[in-house]
Amino acid sequence: MSFQRGILMVVLSAVAGVASAQSPGVLYTFPGTGNTQLWLSDGSNQVNQTTLTNNIAGQLTVTEMGDAFGDPGGNITIHEGLNRRWENSEATGGLDVTGLSFLEIDVAHNGAGNVSVQFYVQATPSFTYVGAGANGPNGTLGGADYSVGPGIQTLKFPITALPLNQQAYLRGIGLNIRDNFDEGNLTWTVYELRSVGTPLTTRTLVTHDTGTSDNGLQGAFANFDIGAILGNTGGQNQIGLSHNLAGSGSLQWTDRGGAGTLESPSGAAMGWGNGTTNASGTFGQRLTDVSNYTHVTYRVSATGVGTELGLQAYFQTGNFAFQSAGNALLPIDGAFHDLTFPLAAITDRQDVQFSGINLFAHDNDLVINVDSIRYDTLAGVLGDYNENGVVDTADYTLWRNNLGQPATALKNRNPLNSGEINQDDYDFWKSRFGANSGGGSVAAAIPEPAAWLLGLCGVVSSMLLRRKSTC
Repeated sequence: MSFQRGILMVVLSAVAGVASAQSPGVLYTFPGTGNTQLWLSDGSNQVNQTTLTNNIAGQLTVTEMGDAFGDPGGNITIHEGLNRRWENSEATGGLDVTGLSFLEIDVAHNGAGNVSVQFYVQATPSFTYVGAGANGPNGTLGGADYSVGPGIQTLKFPITALPLNQQAYLRGIGLNIRDNFDEGNLTWTVYELRSVGTPLTTRTLVTHDTGTSDNGLQGAFANFDIGAILGNTGGQNQIGLSHNLAGSGSLQWTDRGGAGTLESPSGAAMGWGNGTTNASGTFGQRLTDVSNYTHVTYRVSATGVGTELGLQAYFQTGNFAFQSAGNALLPIDGAFHDLTFPLAAITDRQDVQFSGINLFAHDNDLVINVDSIRYDTLAGVLGDYNENGVVDTADYTLWRNNLGQPATALKNRNPLNSGEINQDDYDFWKSRFGANSGGGSVAAAIPEPAAWLLGLCGVVSSMLLRRKSTC
């Protein structure tokens, strides 16, 4: 594999607090006719027979037929196809709604009175049914059922009330419609199901901290080039991986030195799902939605003999379509470094089956540690300190003239450097040199700071603490 220098960001300061967010949007609208989008009407408590049709554009119609004895108004359950994403994607793997506020469903019936309805999800880590009702204006987990009267009603399910491992994987969404014998058989209409909320700008997918899922491994698995992992048996599993307890914890393995061939393996590719675990703990991870983000950062270290290790950030989307987010160089110095990759070239980011890093072949055995994976939404061209649309020598001049000044003097800085302007900003600018808003590059000599500037940078940098994340 050819190698091109990517974005390298060396950690010189602590990272601010993190939050999680996905992209809100419409999940089902039933456009056109003749397609019920795999929705069903069944359930363990259902006694009423039903038919489901999509004869009117934009409407799913559920008609109650009565039970086997002809008695009307019994329980029914309406739900989407299990493990499905939304009407435009039949990919299995559930729905990732991490960090959003609510699910909302617009529903109506043709009766004259009120009917009790529970809005529920089927969540992980097992087949857990969680119901929401009307206690409060935005729904409450375990609250009293909604009372649905005539006309279109909007019911809410509070996503934020779920733990993160359930937010990351919803197997199914539906309505439990209770007995209502006084109303008799009804016709129900579902108009739209959507996710709602204001996306935040950062999501830490994994931390590998002590106490996280599957003993700190958080669903990491050997994805390909598996023979490079010392101790692995050749399967897509966690054999050969361990949890390094140092600091807040990290994923660790020994990557063999070799030519990168079957006979001389070197350079494993590690994969992650949505950062939680399931029954298998490894390859059974579920889809992740990262459509709200512009960059991904891997905090990683390499220890051993050598100078630099090349690696690639990759994504598997859709039907296991392999996509590269670019390459970077990791110093082999035992310290944690942040490698940041843009996501602009990655398509289908709402259907990420797996993502990870692919190490390049190297001569000697290396101990690799991955501390965290973080997604960010960043505006502007990173490294473009004067905001003229390109990372060029003018940005270097601005850095040089503001060395040691407050951070606000430079725009589009290394997002990990919240301190005053220092050597880290020069290194970040240099790694980004030539980038522009159109994704192209410029050909020019990269200026090096004068000796007295480097001395000043050393003084500034010595006051900063390089440490591993504890978030």
